[in-house]
Amino acid sequence: MNIYLYIAKLRSISVIARGTALALRGQAPAVAATSVNAQYVVYGQLRREGKRYLVSLELSDPESGRVFWIDELGCDAVDSFSTPPVLAARIVTALDAEIHIIERNRALLTPPASLDAWQAYHRGLALMYRFTKGDNHEAQQFFAKAVALDPTFSRSYAGLSFTHFQNAFLLQAREREREIALAFERAGQGLEADPSDPAAHCAMGRALWLRREHDSATGELDHTVRLSPSYALAHYALSFVHCQTGDPARALDAAEIANRLSPLDPMLFGMHGTRTFALLRLGKVQEAAEFAIRAGQQPNSHVHAHAIAALTLAAAGRISEARTERGRIRALRPDYNFRHFKDAFHLMDDLKNICQKAARVVQIPD
Repeated sequence: MNIYLYIAKLRSISVIARGTALALRGQAPAVAATSVNAQYVVYGQLRREGKRYLVSLELSDPESGRVFWIDELGCDAVDSFSTPPVLAARIVTALDAEIHIIERNRALLTPPASLDAWQAYHRGLALMYRFTKGDNHEAQQFFAKAVALDPTFSRSYAGLSFTHFQNAFLLQAREREREIALAFERAGQGLEADPSDPAAHCAMGRALWLRREHDSATGELDHTVRLSPSYALAHYALSFVHCQTGDPARALDAAEIANRLSPLDPMLFGMHGTRTFALLRLGKVQEAAEFAIRAGQQPNSHVHAHAIAALTLAAAGRISEARTERGRIRALRPDYNFRHFKDAFHLMDDLKNICQKAARVVQIPD
């Protein structure tokens, strides 16, 4: 398994070269880490038990010896060619998520005036998945600070683009055109700073979708997952585009990959939502309803996710559950109507017709 390659493709974590790693073999982790100024040490063991491969992982601080995280990951040993890449992607995705959590927690302890670009970026990450106007605005301020401190830090531009996407999609619909332009502009700045950063390419794919350039969005997101096969958000974004305006079967595949790579992702409600749309388009209404419920159950689900749940449950004839979701919509946004839903998504006629009929059932006004 070429773990080095997968980690390097993330571009948010730097790893020492293979030759240097081999030269350090046999040294104590603390000594080896000091030699290369490493902030984290990962130790792992691979074993096979029956028809499964299992990897035990330990992430630690080389200076103090403190263990940050221990886990065991596994996958089916289908064959010797397909299994290693799958397992490598899961290992790297898990490590990336845990390191970002550690960095975020450290940043939260640092006074805002003392933040460096990396810390400001992580303060932004801690806020941007809450999907409220206040949190989104504060996330923007931290990403903007990171850009000001380091104009070459492409991920901060990607974060800014994400916040403008959220404004256009959910939080500031009246300013949609302005926010779309800003999402596109910030993604472009990220690509200028680092043309190979998958986060910047993902941001560009989402911005192109906002501009209704669906084929270009799909192409950009396909390129993103080629750059970084273990980047769960890119697989989710690809599913998001395909479930509405592309191939629903591909949407299901991409959502499955995203979920497998990041089973506790903050965008988990979105992964379930894209499966819901794709299954509706494929005529699998009852199966769609199950994923719609899962989407609505996530603690950070926003009003559009609850609307997907209400409409899908109504389409499936599960009226009592649909009305429960309708109540959650009223609590989050009393003025919510079908136009808000229709304007946010780019629905093909088949999906729009299903949702429009369901809206009448649960009394979501036009």
